[in-house]
Amino acid sequence: MLRVVLIQLALFLLPFAVFVLWRLLRRRQMRDGMNVKVLFFSAMAGAVLSIAFLIVFGQGDAAPPGARYVPPHMENGTYVPGRFLPPEDR
Repeated sequence: MLRVVLIQLALFLLPFAVFVLWRLLRRRQMRDGMNVKVLFFSAMAGAVLSIAFLIVFGQGDAAPPGARYVPPHMENGTYVPGRFLPPEDR
């Protein structure tokens, strides 16, 4: 869970970091040319990326309660992908 939160935080802060880096490379003082519209759109871009990440990756297949995970393995020379076995198949 902490990994997901850190990824979301990084995605949200990425547009701000790019903007600050761009401003520092231009060698202007931050307070003189700070554009509120650019900050607003950077914040919105970060929020949209974070929400999109949660929606896309949150729709994964969930295992039923009590299911057992069988990791990927080889059977008779063939690859068998990992899967969840329902509780009654134990």
